[in-house]
Parts: sequence; C-alpha cells; structure tokens
Amino acid sequence: MGRPALLLLLSPTLAALGSLGGSGAGSRELHGSTSWSDADATKCNMTQQAACGDRCIPVAWLCNGEQDCPDGTDEQCEEICHGHPLAWQCDDGKCILFSWLCDGVGDCSDGSDEVNCACPDRKIQCLGSPRCLDAWQICDARRDCEDGFDEAFCLQSHCPAGQWQCGNKVCVVESWRCDGVDDCGDSSDEDACVSCPEGTLSCAERSCVPESLMCNGKADCADGADEPTTCGKNCSLDNGGCEGQCSDTGWGVQCSCGPGWQLQPDGRSCADIDECSMAYSPCGQLCHNVPGSYSCDCVQGYQLHNGTDCRVTGDAVKILIAADQGLGILDGRTGVYDILMRAKSRPGSVAYDLERSTYFWVDDVLNVFVLGKPASVPLYPELKTVNSISVDWFTGQLYWASSYARVICAGLSDGRGYVKILEKDLMPEQLVVFPAKKYLYWVNQGEKDTRTIEMAGMDGSDRKALVFITREEASGLTLDHVAGRLYWISRYKKSIESVRVDGSGRYTFPEIFLEDEDPVGLVIFENCFFWANKMQLFRTSRHTPKKREVLLNASVSAFSVLHKFQQPRKFKLVFSSGKHLYLLKVGFLGAALEKTLLQQLPRDVYLLDIDWKRNLVYWTNAQGHLFYSTGYSREKQGIWTERSICAANVDMPTGHLYWLPCDRTAILKTRAPGPDTRALHSSDGIILHLLLDWPKRVLYWVESGKHLQSMALDGTCGREVWRGTWAADTQMTLDLSSSSILWTEGQGLHGLSLLKNRTYPLSKAWSAGLAAAHGPYLVTANKTALVLWSRRRLETLTVLRGPNLGKVVIVTENLVLPVHEKCSPAEFRCKNGRCVASALRCDGRADCRDGSDEDGCPGPPQCPPGEVRCQQSGECVPAEWLCDHDLDCRDGSNEKVCTCEPGFEPEGSGRVCRDVDECREPGARPCSQTCVNTQGSYRCICQPGYSLEPDGHTCRATGAEPVLLIAIQFNLFLYGLRSLKEDILAPTDKHRIISSIDYDLVDQKVFWADVSAESIKWISMDTKKQGPIVQGIKPDCIATDWIGRNLYWTDGTAGRILAIQLTAVWRGKAEYTVVLDGDLIQPRSLALDPLNGLMYWSEVGEEPQIEQAGMDGSSRKILIPQGLGWPSSIALDHLSGKIFWSDDKFHCIGSANLDGTGISTLQRTYIKSPFSVAVFEDEVFWSETKTGTVQRAEKTTGRKRAVLLKRSGQPYGLKIMHEVLQPRTPNPCLVAGCSHLCLLSPPSKASCRCPVGLLLAGDGLNCAPLQEAAFVFLLSSAVIMQIYLKDMEVLQGQAALPEHRILPFTTVNQLASVDYLVQEKTLYLSELNRGDIGLLRLKESGRLSWRKILSVAGAVIDLAVDWLSGNIYWIDSESPHIGVASAKGQYPIVLLSENLHRPTSVALHPPAGTMCFVDLASQGDDGRRGSSIECASMDGSRRKVLWQKSQVPTGLSFSDSGTRLYWADPGRGLIESIEQDGSSYRAERTGIQGLQLFTCGHSRMFWTTVDGAQGTKIWYSKVELSEDQWFQVDQKIVDMKIYSKFSQQGSNGCSKDNGGCSHICLPNPEGKTCKCPNGSSLAGTSKCTEAVRCSALLHSCKDGQRCISKEYVCDGRADCLDGSDEMGCIYPNKTHSTQMFEKPEPGKRQALKATHPLQTTKTTVAGQPGREVTKYPLRKALATLIPAGERKALETKERGESVQPKDSQGVKHQGCSSDFCNGRGLCTVEGELRRCSCLQEYGGERCEEVARQLSPGYVALSGTLASAVVLVALGAFAYFRREHGLKRTSTASSRNLTCYKENGQEEETLMNSETFVNEVYDEQELLTSLQTD
Repeated sequence: MGRPALLLLLSPTLAALGSLGGSGAGSRELHGSTSWSDADATKCNMTQQAACGDRCIPVAWLCNGEQDCPDGTDEQCEEICHGHPLAWQCDDGKCILFSWLCDGVGDCSDGSDEVNCACPDRKIQCLGSPRCLDAWQICDARRDCEDGFDEAFCLQSHCPAGQWQCGNKVCVVESWRCDGVDDCGDSSDEDACVSCPEGTLSCAERSCVPESLMCNGKADCADGADEPTTCGKNCSLDNGGCEGQCSDTGWGVQCSCGPGWQLQPDGRSCADIDECSMAYSPCGQLCHNVPGSYSCDCVQGYQLHNGTDCRVTGDAVKILIAADQGLGILDGRTGVYDILMRAKSRPGSVAYDLERSTYFWVDDVLNVFVLGKPASVPLYPELKTVNSISVDWFTGQLYWASSYARVICAGLSDGRGYVKILEKDLMPEQLVVFPAKKYLYWVNQGEKDTRTIEMAGMDGSDRKALVFITREEASGLTLDHVAGRLYWISRYKKSIESVRVDGSGRYTFPEIFLEDEDPVGLVIFENCFFWANKMQLFRTSRHTPKKREVLLNASVSAFSVLHKFQQPRKFKLVFSSGKHLYLLKVGFLGAALEKTLLQQLPRDVYLLDIDWKRNLVYWTNAQGHLFYSTGYSREKQGIWTERSICAANVDMPTGHLYWLPCDRTAILKTRAPGPDTRALHSSDGIILHLLLDWPKRVLYWVESGKHLQSMALDGTCGREVWRGTWAADTQMTLDLSSSSILWTEGQGLHGLSLLKNRTYPLSKAWSAGLAAAHGPYLVTANKTALVLWSRRRLETLTVLRGPNLGKVVIVTENLVLPVHEKCSPAEFRCKNGRCVASALRCDGRADCRDGSDEDGCPGPPQCPPGEVRCQQSGECVPAEWLCDHDLDCRDGSNEKVCTCEPGFEPEGSGRVCRDVDECREPGARPCSQTCVNTQGSYRCICQPGYSLEPDGHTCRATGAEPVLLIAIQFNLFLYGLRSLKEDILAPTDKHRIISSIDYDLVDQKVFWADVSAESIKWISMDTKKQGPIVQGIKPDCIATDWIGRNLYWTDGTAGRILAIQLTAVWRGKAEYTVVLDGDLIQPRSLALDPLNGLMYWSEVGEEPQIEQAGMDGSSRKILIPQGLGWPSSIALDHLSGKIFWSDDKFHCIGSANLDGTGISTLQRTYIKSPFSVAVFEDEVFWSETKTGTVQRAEKTTGRKRAVLLKRSGQPYGLKIMHEVLQPRTPNPCLVAGCSHLCLLSPPSKASCRCPVGLLLAGDGLNCAPLQEAAFVFLLSSAVIMQIYLKDMEVLQGQAALPEHRILPFTTVNQLASVDYLVQEKTLYLSELNRGDIGLLRLKESGRLSWRKILSVAGAVIDLAVDWLSGNIYWIDSESPHIGVASAKGQYPIVLLSENLHRPTSVALHPPAGTMCFVDLASQGDDGRRGSSIECASMDGSRRKVLWQKSQVPTGLSFSDSGTRLYWADPGRGLIESIEQDGSSYRAERTGIQGLQLFTCGHSRMFWTTVDGAQGTKIWYSKVELSEDQWFQVDQKIVDMKIYSKFSQQGSNGCSKDNGGCSHICLPNPEGKTCKCPNGSSLAGTSKCTEAVRCSALLHSCKDGQRCISKEYVCDGRADCLDGSDEMGCIYPNKTHSTQMFEKPEPGKRQALKATHPLQTTKTTVAGQPGREVTKYPLRKALATLIPAGERKALETKERGESVQPKDSQGVKHQGCSSDFCNGRGLCTVEGELRRCSCLQEYGGERCEEVARQLSPGYVALSGTLASAVVLVALGAFAYFRREHGLKRTSTASSRNLTCYKENGQEEETLMNSETFVNEVYDEQELLTSLQTD
C-alpha cells in the first residue's frame, strides 16, 4: 500500500500532526496562516531536513506531489528539490538526501539512486569528486572530501550547549561540575576540584586564599570575592549593611540569607530563589514561586500529598505486566495479580489503549488483544524485529520501532495498514509517543557507537537530538506527560536520569541500582518510579529513590502503569457556525485535535445545550421554536412550547429542560421529550442569565438590578446567594467542575466560589468576553473566532476560525451523575438528595450544598466559639473574617464596622484610624512621577520639563508637541500625540525596509537602518536632504548619542556594537570604531543613556539576556540574565528609573529597574508580536508586526490600551520625539582633544577611540595607521610600547623616541613576560611574582580586552607560545620546571623538571619542533660548571646542552630560519650566538657596558643598556652589520620581543587537527607526541584514558598504568613498566653509579644493574680558582650520550632509559651524525669543519642531492654495502667501547678551544676567533677515538 493511499486510512491524523505540529504550547489556528516565525533553515539542514514554516520536514517530502507545508513551499520546485543543499533528485522527480545515494537501498521509486554507483559496499561519494567514504566518515570532525561536503551541516559538539563532556564521553550539565556528586560515573566531573580547607576562602576560579588576605585592599581572588563591600563593617551598626542575617568576623561582617533566598554578588542583598525555574522542579506537577519559597499544585484529578507530590483521587493504580509467557494486571493497592492473556513467548514490550480496551505486546511478532474478544491476533505478522511499541491514545494508532530494520512506523490498530515515519540514519529503540505535544521520542544508536535521545514530530518532521548518552547504557525511556519530562535508566552510572522534553533541565537521581543489578523498564506515576530487575517489580519515591517497595516477586520483562490519567481523555465542546453544528475535540493541555461536523441545516441554528447522556442536541430556529435531533442524524423533531425560547439548559440525570422565554420574565421547566411545561419563577424585571448546576441540583439566575439567586430544581428553596449586581451586557458562565461562576465586568474577569461564597479576580484587564468555562479552560467566541484559553495563565491555547460563530457548549462527560443516597435514621436528607448528620440540621451552617438543612428553622441558634453572626442574614462566619475586605456575610455586615475617613485606615481592633501613606502602598501609583505623603492625603510633583495636569495626578511634558516617529516598511511617519495629526517625513526606496530609527534634535536629523542596503542613512527634518552615513555594514538596531555626538548600532551577525560620529559623511571608507565584541553572541536591540555614559542592549542567542556597559565598552555587566524569550527592542524611562523591553516570543512587554531588580511583565491578549517599544510620560508605545498596528497603554498596568495607527504595511522601529527625552548638557568630548572618535564613559567622562584600521598613539589622543610590517614590543611595568621597525629607519642617527603606540594595562601591577600571535592578534602575558597567564586580543579598534586562561602553582618566570599549535610553554618557579598546556590553557603538564635548577628563559621554533632554554645554576657538589643553554624537542625529548660558558644568559632568541640561537650575557657584556647543533659559536658584540636585555628577530638585534645618568637606551642593528643605533626611553624596560606576520609561518606535527591527539599534542622534528594530563594515561598513541587510581598504601607509577607497594620503591628492581619507581634513587655504598633498567614484563620484577664508576680526572679552569672540571674517559661518557635505541645495537646490555645529568658529559648530542648528512652518508670532522661521505647515489655538501638515476639492482646492492659498512663501524665502536678507555688530552691546541679569563687578553683571543667547536661535544676527538680504537 502506497503512502498516499495509506494516509487516507490513517484518518487525518498524520496530516493534522503536520499542520498542528510543534509542542502544542502557544496559539495555533486550524485555518489560515500561523503566528509562528519560519524555522531556521540552517538548523534544519544540520539535521538533514528541510525548513517548512515553523518546523523541519524530511528532504524526501520535497517535490513529492503532496503539500506538507501550510504555504506549499515544499512543492514550489522551480529549483531542483527546492534548492536544498543536501538534496538529490531522482529520475522520477522525487527528492532524497545526497547521502542516500548508492547506499545499497533503493530510495527512489525508479531505483535511479542505485544506478551507476562509483562507490561500492554502501560507501558515500564526495560531492563533485570520485572519492568514496565510509558512512562513519561523515561528520567525524575530519575533512575527508576536498570541498568539505562530508562535514557540512554537522553538529560541532558531542554535547549540547550548556553541558560538559566527561572523561568517559558522558555529557552532564556544566553546573554539575565540582558539586560533590559523581554525575559522570567516572568521577571526572569531580576531579581537579578545589576543596578549600578551614581558614581559607573559596574563589570563583576554584582556588583558595587564606582568610588573612580578606579585606587587605588587594583582590587576591580574580572575582574580588576576598574584598566584599562589607569589609570593616559591624553588625551592630545598621545590621552591617546586610539585608538578611549578619555575622561579625575579623575582617568585617558576613551577610547571609534565609532559606529560599540567595546572597547577591554585592555580598549584602538577598534575592529570591525561583525554585520553580531550577533544572528539576521541587513540585511533582505544578509549581508557583513566591518570595522566599514556592507552592505546589496538581492538575485536575490529582490531589497534593506531602506538600509536593500529586496522587490520583479515587481509582487504585494498576500495572500491566509482561511476565513469563503472558500478560497480567497487578492491583497496586491490594497486590492481587490477574492473568489477562497468554503469549507464545516472553513479551519484550507492552502498550495499551484504555479508551478502546485494547492491549498490544511484542514477542516474536506484534500482537493485539481487545477485551471481550476470544483471543489475541497478530498485527502485521510480516514484522519480525519490533523492539518497542507506543500508543497514540488520541487516535488509537500504534507506533513501533525496529533497530534491525532501522525504521519507526505508524499503523492502524486493526491491521489495515501502516507507513514508515522515519527510516534513514536510524537505529531506534525505546520508543515513546507524546500525543499532547505531537512528538515521538526514542533512543538512537548512531555510527561509532554514539547514542542519543532524539525527538521528531509524530509525522516524522522536525527531527532533532535532545541528549547525548553514548556511554550511559540507557534503558527504560519513559515519559511523565504532566510534568513534560523524559526519564531513563543509566546502567553505567547506576542512576535514573531525566530531562525536559525540550532537552533542558538535565537531572540525575544517583546510585539507585546495585552494582550487579540489571534494571528492566521504567515508569513514573504519582511522582514515584516503577522499575524491575530479574526477580522483582519495585516502586520507589523520587525523594527517597534508594528505599524500595516490592510490588511483585516475578521475572518481569516489560510493564506499564494502567490508569486513565496516563492517557487523559479529550475535552469536547459543541458550537454553532451559521447552518452548521460542530464537535471539537481538545487534547491534553488544550491542543485542538479534531473538528467534526455534527449537523448541517437549511437555515441558521441557535444552539441551546447538549444532552450527552441521551445523545440529543437542542437548538432553536430564528423564531425561537424548540427542536432536538439525535446524534449525527439530520432528522429534527420539534417540541411545542407556548412561548419562544432564547436560553435553555439540560439536566443530565433527568433530561429535563430549564429555559428562559425570549421576553426573559420567567424560568420554565419542560419534561423531555414531551410538552409538559410549568413555570418555576416569574419576575417583574429582566432575567439576564440562567445557570444550571445539575450535579448539585441547584438552579441560579441573575435579574437586572438584583443579587444572585438560587432555588432547587423543583422551584423551592429560593434564596439570595450573593449580594452583587450585574449590568445587562455582562457575560456570565457556570463552571460545573469547580462550582464557580465567572463573569466579565468592564475590563476585568471575576469569579465567585459557590462553595466558600467568596469572589476573586482572575484578570484586571480582560476584553475577550466569555462563552464557557470548565476546569483549566476558558472559552471565548465572537462572530469570527472561537478561542480556547488556559484559565490559570490566561494564555491562548487554540484558535478556531469560522463564520457566524454562536453559542458554545462544553460536553462534561467526565462529571459523575448524582446518585440519590438512602439516608439512615440518624441522617437528614437534603433536597438535592444528599445525606448529612441530623445534628447539623438548623445549626446555622449550610451543610447541604443547597442550604436545605437550614430552611424552615426557628430563631437563629448561637454561633460556635470563635464565630460571629451576621447582623441581618443571620449566618455565622469566623471572627477572623471581620474587616478582611471580603464580603463573607450575605448582608455585608462583616465589613461595615471597619470604615474610616478617606486617607485613613483602621488600626488594631478597627476602632482607631491611622493615616494611609498612599505613596508607599503596595502596587499603588497615585502620581505619575513624584508622590509626597500628607496627613490623610498626598500631593504630586513633576520633574523639570513637565507640568501637573488639573487632575492633580498626571504630569505632562511641556513645550512642543510630542511626535511619534514610526517606520512602516519603506516610509517614515510622523504622528502627533496631542493633535493626532499624521504626516510622511519622506518615502524611501520601496524595495527596502526600514528596521530601526532614531533622531537628533540638535541637527534636526532622523537616522534609519536599511538592512537590505547594508547602510545607515539620514534625512534632515528641515531641508529634507538625505544621504548615507555609513555603508557596507549589517545594522540591527541604531541609537543616537545626542551629547557625545555619535551614532551606535548593533551587528548581530558579527556579534558587535559599533559607533560612528553623527556628522560623518560617507566617502567610501569606514570611519567607525568597534565598541564591544568579545563574547557578544547576537546583540539585537540597543538603548543609550548619554547623561550617565551608559548603554544597554539585548542578546537573543541561546541564552537571551539584557546587558549594561559604559558607552565606551567599559564596566560591562549582565542586567537581566534569564526569563527572556526574544527581547526584540528596549527603551529607557528615566522618570521611573526603569528599562522596558518587548518580547516577541513571550508576547509581552517587560520592565525592570535599571539595576536589574523589580522585573515585571505586561502580558495581555492584545500584545501579539511586539517589535519595537518606546516609553513617554505614563504610557508605553509599541509596534505590532502581526496586526500591523501601533498601540499604546499605561506603562504600569496595561490599561487604557488604544490603537494609534493601523496600516497595510508592517510597522517596525518607533521613537517618541520631544526635547525632554534629549536634554541638553555639557559634552565632555569637547575638551577631551581626541583626534578621531570620542565616546562617553561613566560617569560623564570621555574616552578617545580610533576607527577601524587605526591604533591609539602613546598620547592616548591621536590615532595612527595599523601596520602589518615588523615591530618590536617594549615592556615596562604596566605598559607595552609598540614600535614599527620602519619608523626607526626614519630616525637613524637621532636619539629621539620613534613613533610608537601605547597599550596601557590598568589592572596589571608588574608585567614580566609576553608572547604574541601575529595572525590572531593575540597577546599572552604574565606578571611578576604571579602564577597567572593572561590572554589579550588586540582588536582593530585598539580596544583591550584580556582574560586569565591559566594559573600555575608558583610564579611564571617566562613564557612562549607555539604559534602553529597554540600550545603555551612557561617556566614555573615552584619546584622549578618547564610546563606546557593546550591553546586554551587546558591540560597543563610538567614537561621538564629533572636536573633543572633555575630556568629563566625559554624560546621556541615551532616549524622545527625545537625548544631551547636557559638554566642558571651555581657551582655545586655535583660538579656543575655554571649556567647552561640547553635545547630539546618541544615534546621534551632529545634534551642536550649547547653552551655552558656564559654567566647569566638572557634574551634567548632563534634566528628567522631557526637554525641559530642568539642570547646576551650581561655579566661579560657579550652578545653571542651558536648553531642548533652546538657548532659555529660567534660573539656578535663585545664590551657592552650596562647590558641588560636582548632579543633578536626579523634579521635585527635589539638590546638595552642602563646608565645611571642617561637612563635606558634601546640599541638596534641588523644582524649582519655592525652599525648600531639607539634611542632613549624614560621607563624601565623589563622585556622586549620582535614580531612580524612573516616570521610566524610554517607547519609542524600538531598544526592541523591537534595532530590527532585527544588532549595535548607536542611537536618534535619527526612529527609529534601525544601527552595526557594528570590523572590519565595514553592508550595507544593518541587517546588518553583515566589513570589507575592507587590507594594511600600504594605507590602510583608515573605512566599511570600500575600501582605497586611502597616497599618496592628504590629497592633496586624496576616494578613499574616505565621504571619510574627507581628514578632519582640514592643507593647506599654505590656512589657514582648509573642505574640502567629494562621495562619489566607483566608479573615480573627486573633487577637493576649498576655500571662501574667512571675513571675521572680533575683539572682547574684557568682564571677561576677552586673551580674544578671533572673529565671522563670518552668511551665511558659516550655510553650515556647514545640514545637507548642506538645503544641496544651497540652493546649487549639491557635496554634502558638514562637519567641524563646536566653536565657536559651526560647530555645526549648528535654533533656529527648521520642526521647532519640527511641520513645519506657518514659524517667526519676535519679540523673545525664537518664533512659528509655520501652514498653513491647522493651528492652535495650534506648529501641532499640525488646524483643520478640508478637501476634497482644497483641501488639495492649499494644499500646493502652501505648498511654493512655502518654495521661494521657500529660493531667496532661497541666492541672498543667495552674493552678500552681513552683519556682526553687537556691541551688546548688539540681541541682549538680557549677558556675565558678575567684579564682582557684571553677574552680578546676568544672574541677574535669567529667560529668555535662546542666543548660539550668534541666531534674531532670522538672521531679520533673511534679511529684509534
């Protein structure tokens, strides 16, 4: 059966689901266009779907001949497949996803998607490329296709926004980190969390500071938590400034708040905690927040239990159970288990449809069983692999999932057919349907074992992933449809997890299940969990989930709670529309499900009532003649009545009709169906309303000018019910479910409780009328629309359009028909049939609901204690009801003793009156501006520029008429708010839309933003001239600064706020500056406060919020962090000190104080889609895009709403123009002296800024061009000076400071070191004696915004950044070491620490993977010779010493090529350099007096000298020249570096995709090394896993793979796989021994072996008395120089790692090795030069050239001979190394080296020698020793 035919069988359900779609919340219309905005096409593309109005649909629905989108866009196929980027068109015109091509399944009906496939085995071909990919290569974060097709539209993170990925790949909420609970299951969310000990303070950055540092005037916490505003205060004085509790401490006072309140960041005030908005509500169903607490409530049919939980009333809970080979039902109250049906095998999934008495289960096949039928039958027996089923109880349709067939299907429950809802990229299980929301939920297994909980519309549209649960081993997915939450079992975490159905509110119930327990299934009902294991069925409370209650001892395979509230019944209503009567079924939460035509008559009908018990419909014709018909029958029958009928109600138990004649002077009763009619009541007036409460057997009516009256259904017991009157136009209805009467009065909606005889307001602003009410719903109707409302929230649920809509009747089938009880002799029978105790007769209380127990009683009895009698009506009421402003007595006497003169109120007993402070009354606002209280009254005062109106309350603006400036599509309208005069300022291009506007009264200009033209333009209100101010931008909202004379705008696309001068003229070049970017996500609206130098803007990204900052971008803070939907516009009201905003998503206008407190909203039915908002005087104005109107209302109450303008075009931005809104005040920028732009800053200050492309000069006033040439950074204590090298060429021979830029730091005490990434314009810096590394981005506007990214234990002495990978290297003073962390400061590790004494400088050359550093060390017992310059690979390997002759090397720098190293030695006044391999030493400069700092780069050298008289000189010269220049600076320079964009190029093993490493990638010359942070170890070569955790009694090996006994440490045997247990050990009686070990095999211990002590000789260095140099025999020393891998080939001893000492003989070095000859020859040393003997096929100085082409045989022979030569040499070397020792000679002539001496002669000799061989590695001597041996 095809999809089109089957859709006809599936009723209109799937079509209805498609048209209604969505979540079911908010207004939906059954006809016409919806009010929802179009879905984001990008989001639909990312889920491989297509945008369709407000939802996403499968690509296969495009161009298939069936209209799925309301506007038909899915069938607009002028472009192939509607132009979808991921679609492919079949030969028959059908559209499929491109990824479905050649996947082995024919998705096109003609099979064209599997023809001519270039890729075999279901592989996927790249778009426009012949390359084939496996399915798992799609969206794997690697770009496999050249055009990136395989990664297009893929989700970027495995965890959604706001969640954090654990070490085991589990996703948890970000706020769960470090909360003391193991939410991940592997404790990774609690690892590395700081727990501050007693006596310390916890900082926000997870660090601790001692309490002794509190209030010391210095912010030791980055967030300033150690310097609260309560420092130095005392609780005895004004409670210490605390709003809550106050406690005295040694540093001041500690404020705290009570339960339900939260201490604010200011440390003093308390704010209410909104418990209802937390991730998991404390209430089981409904939650209402109140100040300091909350209250819980339940939906209809439930009652509150224990204050938070909701339990069903009446019926016991039953459970449908699949156990063994059958289905049964367990009674939850009695524990009785009854067998329902036998099954062929053990069922795996069960479901039921309670309304249709149908049960479903899956064993080998899908089965259905209907109560009353003899046996079950297979349903679709061809389906063999169904794993889960779920029922849509609204329609009776069944949904099922199959992970084997990879489909989700929907089918008719009678077996007539089914369709596939989803069938691609799918492996579903645990399917759940939510008919009220029209969504499906399931657990999906994707490629590479990824697992997600996903959702889609019940028609297959709008698919998206909710939660990533890859490692959780999820099972038992279930739904709490009342709370709207999903729950599932995490077997991995032994927990129950929950999330809202929209993916938010993740919550965990931890450690519920036992370690070896295998839970089966999960259901939540009555706020309890039901689940089973292999032997039992349990129930647990969500409050105590570990406390189990056993319900059944049996092996349960599947189960479901069986209760009518699990499948809530539909709400029905009948209404008339012209000649038609319709039945409308309403689903759970008010979602319209189905509209059915009941009858169609030849003329208009007037509906009266429905007798649903007898299936009768009563109605009249235009003449008032009464008719009725049965059910759907069109046959009518008339009932004769003497008088025409205009209103009637049916008594359900009897079928009698109670009605009003059209003259409304009597109440009559007609026995159905006969004409027996009698009058029950006659009136001289007009009976306005007749209300029948048939469950309580009471009739109510309202007469004009009289109070509410009632009588029994037989016409007796007439009495006055409530003393109130109604106007003739009052609309009224009776809610049978709550025994209350609702009515409209003016602009209000009110209710009267008939049980408590109390009134209550429902809404003070209600203009929608009233047609019917029942339970949680209200119904209103006019001639064209019927609207269903939420009674609690007064929100629209469903809108139904139709002509001539008339009366609405609610079908109350869920109400219980009254049963007349048989009363006992001790009881009194009420007239309504109920029985009450005889003692309650005539006790002054109406115990019968009809009051009949008090009828005909003698004089009034005495009231019970604590009650008083009403004066005239005689009933008793509690004494506390007196003077409570409620009319509890029918005669109102309980409030008559409480009156005082106006302006006064009763005090105490009510006999004394006191003055009322009207100005401070809660909610009162007697004055529009300032209120001053007086005795018995008050007076109002207005602000300057306003005058008091004659009413004494209202302030009006003086001066010119206020004008409303409004943009309606392409026109600018002016609307006088006093004269109501309209005018068009100027029409613009009709093809463009004006989105935002503002004005400047000084220059009489109006500005507007044109998004389509990407420009901001202006027009003169005087001359009508106009022009652009800026082009090539994307403005969302503009705002004028009339004081600082600037124009601001937001760019939501780029995430920026920008500004330009108001007087700017567009000349083809941008002259604006960027005020804020940073972490702005999507700024939308903008408002300025130039009087205070502040600006406010709204963010509309994932977390909508309103923020505040100075107009120069300073002092930024979040004002309103939550509770916003889509704040489309904001406006400031200085009169009330508030900010107003329009919210298009929540359909409201909100306001708050300018400090973010006092939030309130105007949420009215007439606020549909507010776009722009403005405030003036006492009113708020807004534009409505949905209705095309501009409206206004009172800004505090929303009353007096009026429509000012209504046009066919869409209204957008609006402003009020008046001089009081732009008051004149001095402009601080006039005296600031800025060369370009001047921005205001708080409070009323000026700040100079530069346009894009310029930087602020050192004077802070002038702007200079931003260059891309090389430059030098000079660091002083708190300033970085930038000087371009080209600027220094101009001043050659002059001592003047070149042109420069200043980067000041106001929050830095003392800069220590910096590094800079040129391409990213990012500066890394550290401070003196601080352990922080900060990151600062130098934006084009010159604005500085920096943040801390890394903190270390000690102080950061120096730092360097790998500009290719972003890794950060630093030297830490704590346990001196070199550390490294990833680009964002993550995963810090210690890179080098062994044998480091005082490292001071580190330099990197990332393209070569090389790192060099300086280690300052004094003479020690270990024979060290002083400071050394060492190099290693950037992963810490291949460490070697280059130079040891300098005293204090500084300014270590690489040459541009990276082959040479430069540094300065201030102690000897030298600038030196050496090759990377330790050769070719040179002294670049000598005899420099006062030398301090040095740097090298861009073929330049810079150094500083300090002279006490002349200050600091900066010297510079080209490297190859000796022409030194200098200039002088006043500051003390602490560091300097040279940069250019050309010096930071190249690549290394980590520069792309982090080298494939999961955590840290460290480059080396051969490639890269992956490293893992503390607490994890490397599994394989690239992935990190959690390290083995060792108890306190065991020792952890450094590789994290083994725990050993502490007794094994330093015992002479290597027990750790890496031998770390024997590193750094001191063994007794074995001095000068070198430990060599071999990695032990598992389960074995390896004994360590000590080599013999080396024979040494000691010599004294000339010129350095007492300093001895230890010299070792060469061959002995060589053993430690050869890498372990090479040493194994040279000797027969065990392989091991050598712990390399830092002396010259103990460092690995490759002076003359095969590397020097590119691995193509042997290296020899001749004198001071190295030469290569190349293999025959290579040539060149270093064997880098291929000499000629050789035959393969010759090449193979040459390779064999060369290998043999190498092996013979290595073998001879190894043999001689073992057998002989060769002592070095000490003569200088044999080594061509000269030592430094104090006298100048020897120093001069050293300097004159241009090239030297490094003493640490003497190549000639090594070669000689080999030859000799």
